[in-house]
Amino acid sequence: MKVDYTPEEIDNLLKQAGELIPLMKKEEYQTRFKNAMEKRKKNYREDNPFSKVEGSYDVDVEIDTTILEKVSSIQDKIHDWLEQAHPELKVVFKPSDRRGAYILEEGEKLRRVKLSRLLEDAPPEVKKLVTQFPVRHQEQKTRIVITTDPLEILRKSSTRSWAEESCERIGGNYDRGAFSDIGNNNAIAYIYFGDNKEPSARVMMRWCKNDKGKADIGIEPIMYPRGRPYQFIIYDVLSQILKEKGFGDYDECITPYVYEGYSDEMGRGDVQIRYKTIGADNLIKYASDPNISRNVALTLLEGSLPVRSALAENKGVCKYEEVVKRILDKEDDDTVLSNLLVTCKPDLNCEQAHRLHGRTDRNIRGWIAGGKLPKECACDIFKKLADDENYHVRWFLAGNENLPRECACDIFKKLADDEEDDVRWNVAGNPTIPRECACEILKKLADDDDLNVRSGVAKNPDIPNECACDIFRDLAYDEEDYVRMSVAENTNIPKECAYSIFKKLKEDKKLVVRDAVSQNKLYRKLLSTKIPLS
Repeated sequence: MKVDYTPEEIDNLLKQAGELIPLMKKEEYQTRFKNAMEKRKKNYREDNPFSKVEGSYDVDVEIDTTILEKVSSIQDKIHDWLEQAHPELKVVFKPSDRRGAYILEEGEKLRRVKLSRLLEDAPPEVKKLVTQFPVRHQEQKTRIVITTDPLEILRKSSTRSWAEESCERIGGNYDRGAFSDIGNNNAIAYIYFGDNKEPSARVMMRWCKNDKGKADIGIEPIMYPRGRPYQFIIYDVLSQILKEKGFGDYDECITPYVYEGYSDEMGRGDVQIRYKTIGADNLIKYASDPNISRNVALTLLEGSLPVRSALAENKGVCKYEEVVKRILDKEDDDTVLSNLLVTCKPDLNCEQAHRLHGRTDRNIRGWIAGGKLPKECACDIFKKLADDENYHVRWFLAGNENLPRECACDIFKKLADDEEDDVRWNVAGNPTIPRECACEILKKLADDDDLNVRSGVAKNPDIPNECACDIFRDLAYDEEDYVRMSVAENTNIPKECAYSIFKKLKEDKKLVVRDAVSQNKLYRKLLSTKIPLS
């Protein structure tokens, strides 16, 4: 690791970097480069970890996009079965390992298990999936070069195929990042495929202090160019390289210096960077970080199922509209979709609502049934959900306070006849039943065989005046204590009949009913006003 450069060597580097430096600012960039080189020498530490890591590494990884997609597809199917058959297991897969899976144990430790052992009790069609993995062809050579060379770092986002993706290219808003990496003696990992002389991708690596106070290495969780199917494989290979060199054994590693460029991990510039445990299996920690950055969240959308599931449970992603939209529009796993709906409670457009309301997961359909949808498609979808085979879905719909008036009466009437008591109970307590059908529905439910349904009517805060007195009077004579108590607790009984109903319940044989009247604010108000009431 070369740190001490003579002025002549620095001038020679600048000549080599000529194509990088915009002519209009040539002198400015030359000065910044020289300052960074001076800072590099000043900041050098004997324990700089890159002195043990810098070098070229030939690695054996699968980077064929088509093959990777097939492997991931098969692993997702196996994961779906394991999730249902063995929900107690948290299983992670690696596209590079087709014969094993990794169980997440206490302390977030991963233990490799052979797939054949995991699938011992699986049906034949699931066991057969293991034989369907595509045959590995002779992969093209992959080489990773980890270097602290100032010119290579200066070029990290300039004159590269991914230059337009990065704000740290020379001339970009955060081009000071390259000079900050040079000045702080950081490194870059370039990935070369085959005999290509130009790198196909890069990953930044920065020295940091781990939770034991020792110098260590953090890996940026984002590779440039972004979105490549092999990005997490490369991240994992880099992690293995570091671990073999004795680095990466930490929960968190923080740069003791302020990085002056833009950190994808932190989502801002001029910041100390906090790196989490390295290794593709540990990306779930990034996915669960409540302060996750937009760029990291977008990258992890391409991660494994457990990573995407954790991402969708993270409230920190809810503020990123692009992330939420991509999950709603493209995600095909019900657990991920369900997690996002519950966590972020997004407003769905009609296309998303139509896509989701027919999912096999009852939790997704239930969330749709209990939510607010655009008027253009709400009635169509809610009417279909009123016939859903799962009563939990119909239960959510029965309690929905956002049904369009155009179809609300038809839906509530249908649900008021539902065979499940819980569904009728949720209709009974819904204060948004339209006036034009509320009396018909609530009178019927007030005579329901189930006491909870009748108590639901008794608790309803918005029964129309034209039928409220009749309904409350009937329920005040109900044979069940709980129903009469529910009437006694209701503070929305019309004044014209409230006193007579309270008077009757104040003489009830059950103490809980009499106490409920005494505690009722409406009853107390009527007594204090001394208005003569019937």
